[in-house]
This record gives sequence, C-alpha cells and structure tokens, in this order.
Amino acid sequence: MMLTVPRPFLRAFRDLGRTCVVGRPRGPAPPVTVAHTGDAGVWAVHLDAVVLTGRVPGPAEPFDPIELPGGLFDAVAGPGDDPVTVAVAGRRAEVRWTDRGRDRVETVAVTPPGPKPAFPTDPKELSSVPIAFSTALHEAGRTTSREATRYALDRVQVRGGTGDVMASDGVTVYWHTGFSLPFADAVLVPAVALFGSAEWAKAATVGVGRTNDHLVVRAGPWTAFLRTAAGRFPDVAAVVPRTPTPTSLALDPADAGVLAAGVPTLPGHRDEKRPVTLDLAPGRPAVVRGRDEATGDTAEIVLPRSRVTNGPSRVAVDRAFLIRAIALGCSTIRVAGANQPVVACGDNLTWLAANLHPDAVVAAAAPVAALVAATSHPPPATEARSPMKLPEQNGPARDRTEPADPGDPLADAEALRSHLFEATQAAGRLVAVLKSKKKEQRALASVYSSLKSLNLGP
Repeated sequence: MMLTVPRPFLRAFRDLGRTCVVGRPRGPAPPVTVAHTGDAGVWAVHLDAVVLTGRVPGPAEPFDPIELPGGLFDAVAGPGDDPVTVAVAGRRAEVRWTDRGRDRVETVAVTPPGPKPAFPTDPKELSSVPIAFSTALHEAGRTTSREATRYALDRVQVRGGTGDVMASDGVTVYWHTGFSLPFADAVLVPAVALFGSAEWAKAATVGVGRTNDHLVVRAGPWTAFLRTAAGRFPDVAAVVPRTPTPTSLALDPADAGVLAAGVPTLPGHRDEKRPVTLDLAPGRPAVVRGRDEATGDTAEIVLPRSRVTNGPSRVAVDRAFLIRAIALGCSTIRVAGANQPVVACGDNLTWLAANLHPDAVVAAAAPVAALVAATSHPPPATEARSPMKLPEQNGPARDRTEPADPGDPLADAEALRSHLFEATQAAGRLVAVLKSKKKEQRALASVYSSLKSLNLGP
C-alpha cells in the first residue's frame, strides 16, 4: 500500500496537534492513525480530551487503519512543498522525502490501532456557523482558570439552546452569544489553543455538531472532536450588573487606539495589581489615570472624542482588562458602582472583570506629571487575581449603546481641543524621556559606587 501526502499538510497536522494539548506536553508524541475513506486519506491523533483529524483528498488503495509513530512528523514535516510517500508492507513502512535536496528514507514500525476507536463518530448534523464561533472558543479558552474549583472554571461552556460561548476564571468573564447551534443542551469542553491558530483561521465558516461524547467543530480539512465533561458552571448572567442607569463610556475608535497603546505605560504598571482608574463624568472628557505607588508619579490619558452618560463614577481596574476589552472590539464600558464588576460590551459580546479595592482609585492630581500618548512598543500587561463571586445558573443579558452623534455642533471646538491635547502629549513624552535619562544616570552611578567598594583592582 502506498500513500502520498503533501508536506504542507503534515506540517499543519503536526502544528495543530500541538495546540490541542491541555497543559504542557508529557511523554513521547502519541501515535497517528491513518485510514482511507474512499475519496480521501484521513489522519487522526488522540490528544488528551481532543481528537484531531485531517483529510487529504485524492485516490488511494483502500486499506485497514494503521498506526504510525507520532515522532515521525518532526523529521518529515520540514521546509519544502514536495510530497512524502509512505509505502506499507506488513508491519513496516518505508517513508521517503527530500531534505534540502537530499533524498531521505526511514523505516518505521506499523501497528494496528489500539483499543480506542480509530476515529470518533461523526455527528448526524453539522451546521454552518461564522468563523466568529472559532474566535469565541479561542477567547473563551484564554479566560479559563488553570485549575477547577467547585465550578468547572478550567472548561469552556457552549450552550446550544441560547447560542452562547462563555468562560470565567473567577476574576473575569467572557460571554459571546448569537450563534445558531444544532443542539439544545449545554456542554463543557476543554480549553485549547487550536482555535486561535492561523491554519484553523483560514476557513471562512466552520461546521458545528454534537455527538454523545463530543462537541465537533470542523474547518476546511480539519475536524476537532472535543470531549464533553460533567461539571457545574456559574451563572454568568447573574454576575452582569443590572443597574438601570450605569455610568457608560462610548469609546471612540481613535481614543481606543490611544488607550490601547498608552495604558500599559501608565505609572503603576510594575505594581502587583497594575491598577488604573476610570474617571468618568458626563459633560467632560473621560480620563484613565495611573499612579506609581513607590514614586507617587501620576499620569493620565484623556479621551476627548469619547462620550460619557450618567455618573459620575470613579473606579479602579486591572489595566489588562481595558487592554483586552479594546482588542476584543468592545466599544462600550459600563460602571455600575464600586462593588459591581466593570463591564465592556461589543457586538454580541460581554467582557467583565471584578474591580479593585477603592484604595487603588487615584483621584485627579495637581499637577499631573505627564499626559501619556501612544507608544510603539508598550510592555505587556497580564491580569491580576482578585476573586469575584459567581452564581450557579445561566440566563441571557445583552446591551447596546448608540454611537456618538456625528452632527455635533461643537465639532470644531473638539478638533481644536484634540490638537491641543496632542501637543500636550508630545510635551509629556519629552518630560518622560528626560526623567528616564536621569534615572539611568543615577542607576549607573550607584553601580559604579558599588564596584569601587569591592576593591577589585587599581
């Protein structure tokens, strides 16, 4: 029996398989099962709670499923687009490929599939959904906890009846709704990086189905069988504040860009919880403020094009919450009170986080050290841990905020204020650079003094 497989397929299969592992890989690579379905060759690998399959169209002689060693892929899936041939004779297979212009041959053992089914059962129905469903699975997976508690916070919940994808780590909640799914129950599935990979994202749409044991997601030639698990999941809807008139910030796209670049560099980014203060009041520009607890330095980002309704409100959050809210495309931020989570909303999306202790709130400082503008290489921000109570049952909730009025008669005044703001930002950057230079000089002087005290030589 002879198989001819494109090398790009083998590379993609290897790389996608690695994204299906929950946690760190342990032990040798699992074996790969290969079979022929009449019009295509099918490759499958069982990885923890996920089975990944890939189809290679083309004629081939029918054969019974076989297992090849998974480590073979590291050798044959190198650069180049030339095909790889697998000639199977009995319990041995001769694998041929080209490596940097040189012909390579390797003989490997072939074994019958183990006690597991070679391939999981396909669902009776596979419905087409937008690629946004894969994105939702990826973002939800990023929001899960590393450990399960009394709730299954290490899992992603998919609710077929309401079309929701949700996850929580006890501090933040991700909730994307609006999908039409071909099943009615709610399932808990593993959080894997597969759905954020570039190869998976090539598909314009994905297919979704359900079997007794798996949630099945298909994109192009790839199919992921996500093993469902039992467990309790918190009532995400009950966590979303229901205050009828929360303070609401309608974030202008231009302000969002400045905010995404500037927030990581605000003072306090080295503090344990990396707090920033949202200072929102109607009738004046929204402000995001940071302070370095060690030095007392304070700086803020003013959002002149965004609009605040209701309030005022002043609350502290982990800056990673704001950074990810913008990355997710959220255009509205709501503050319901000091003891309520802060909520960011986008298209069919709710992203919320527990706010920080009131002691982290920074009031307006006089004078403010600098106004922080966009930077080219901001340092990364990660989310700090602060527990948020999560109820047990689920339910719907949604929010929309109208865009700012394009016919604002004060547009000229706003434009002038924007120019003045940008000029102030430039001055702030200059001040920050000069202060940084002074800190560097003090650090070098300290090091030199320490070296002299060691008496290392003349």
